[in-house]
Amino acid sequence: MTRETCNIGQPPARRTVGVCDSQPATAEGIRAILREDPALEWRWSAFSLETARKQQIEEPAGILLIDRTLGALAVTDWLLSLGGANPAQVVIWASVLSALEAERLLCAGASGVLARTSTCEEVRECLHRLAEGGKWAPPALLPQAWGMPRPRQTGLTSREQEVFELVQRGMSNRQVALELGISPGTVKIHLQHIFSKTGLRGRAGLVLDGTLVPPNGMLVSTAAGLAGPGASFSVAKA
Repeated sequence: MTRETCNIGQPPARRTVGVCDSQPATAEGIRAILREDPALEWRWSAFSLETARKQQIEEPAGILLIDRTLGALAVTDWLLSLGGANPAQVVIWASVLSALEAERLLCAGASGVLARTSTCEEVRECLHRLAEGGKWAPPALLPQAWGMPRPRQTGLTSREQEVFELVQRGMSNRQVALELGISPGTVKIHLQHIFSKTGLRGRAGLVLDGTLVPPNGMLVSTAAGLAGPGASFSVAKA
């Protein structure tokens, strides 16, 4: 039985976190944040994507925090190749990240994107959100993905619902077309109808649909009782 398993009669297992970052001090900072967290547990750190892959095979973590400065293309390819026996939820963080790149990372399979200038509390909130099976992105980075309030998927046809769900899995228009046996042009038409009916805008909006956005604008977990100071946690650019 793995450490991720919850045993009857025992407290729920803490979700484990692996960190791949080019700066050793950053990994130690994350480790310090997790030290007193009752729901999250440090598992390992790595300083390259290849090492992280090996670590994940040997000691699988439920959540992975990956450094964008290891290379945009390399990180995207790494995301696309992730899976197999030890799948994990992945959050990519960076000092500078454009909305377009954030959207591509989310569509490639990332569960969240996070700024390296985030506070300790924001890092915790992001990791807790992923631990619950949710997704995370700063509204300031992807404003086109958010609306308040955002209508749910009511009124979608069965085909539109299929397209919606496949895009949420990170599939491209061409992949959705192949999966459903329709043309990419038809997929685009379905997406236009989905955007119109749900109020969501852009593929990132579809991928992130369901994430809670309260009036203060910060994405938060629905879990209660998150404790800890909101001290600044900032890492210089590599």
